[in-house]
Amino acid sequence: MAAPFTFGAGFVDRPLTRSLPLGRRRNPVQLISNVFGGPALSALVRKARTKLGAGDFEQAQRIVSKGLETYPGAEALLELELTIRRAQAREGIRSLRARIETDDDPRAYEQIVALYLELGMGAEAKQEAWSYANAHPDLDRPHLMIGEMSLQSFIDGLQARDAHEAYKRLQRAAALNKEAVKPRLLLSELYWCVGADHALRGMSTEIGEFARYDSNLEEVVEQLRSIPEPSGPDIMDGLFERVEVNGELFREPDTWPLHRRSTSSRMDEDRAERALESIIRQGAASELVLLQRNGTVIAHANPGADDDDEDEGGLVDVARIVARTVSRYARDLDLGAFRRCTIESPGGLLAVGEVGGVLAGARWNRGSEAQRLWERITVDLEGALGRGRR
Repeated sequence: MAAPFTFGAGFVDRPLTRSLPLGRRRNPVQLISNVFGGPALSALVRKARTKLGAGDFEQAQRIVSKGLETYPGAEALLELELTIRRAQAREGIRSLRARIETDDDPRAYEQIVALYLELGMGAEAKQEAWSYANAHPDLDRPHLMIGEMSLQSFIDGLQARDAHEAYKRLQRAAALNKEAVKPRLLLSELYWCVGADHALRGMSTEIGEFARYDSNLEEVVEQLRSIPEPSGPDIMDGLFERVEVNGELFREPDTWPLHRRSTSSRMDEDRAERALESIIRQGAASELVLLQRNGTVIAHANPGADDDDEDEGGLVDVARIVARTVSRYARDLDLGAFRRCTIESPGGLLAVGEVGGVLAGARWNRGSEAQRLWERITVDLEGALGRGRR
């Protein structure tokens, strides 16, 4: 057993013959291509890869975009599109790093972080933000960026470690910039989600000063002031740990007055179930499961299982073990973000990894190209669920 861990077009209704002006002759290969609907998918992929290999990213993207008009949803084109985006990002990052080396430009750090986030590379984005904070410890922006990313990680994964990091960084950002309302709003959102009502009432006074100049904040201040006076001070460590132990927030993010945040716990279960069933019908996998980070099943599709046992045993248990152990240890030991676990067994090939902010598990009855199989699952799931690609 090996367990590696890694953090056709139809016919076109055209006449077969047409009169051409004298002196003009068509290339017979081009004429046949026009009659039968344009270049084959494999030819488009080869052409785009050639442009990509030559560093012509814009032309490669144009070929892929044109190909998707003819072959919408084609796996090979979608995967190539993601490869192109990442290659473009790498070129941009190299240029930005040169600016950092020559000018130590803080904006270059922020643009690198934005590029990583656009590609769904959260761990890399946070690492870059830490580099920014170390290079410019007196600026509030890097602490704000780390705090906001940590808050999102906490809401998605319910780990006390993320809450502590968000708390410290957002407090630091607020202390460094007395004129910034955003770190105070994010701190209030954290307090709201964990039930730190004493701290919330205190923040209502700070945010109230900003509300004098921004009427959009009046609703936030009003709602915070309506919270009953708590009997004693908040013990943040205990509140953060309570969320992790219980596996749920004290208040959901979508009840926060300025709710703009996505959370995996709100994924539409019916939509997810239909997406998994569709992917299995297409032959991309034999069994699929989606889990919240605390191990709760969002959706599970296994055509060969009894309905009563659908959420127990097999792939579901393997995915839960990964959710509760492997991914957490990877974070605690600073091994980087967990990406995928692949297990080869006599019963087939299993893989568990992160997709769009949740954990996905897949089983194939046979197959050995784990990377290719997993990439297809990733593209199909993100497309079906409307999640950003990683």
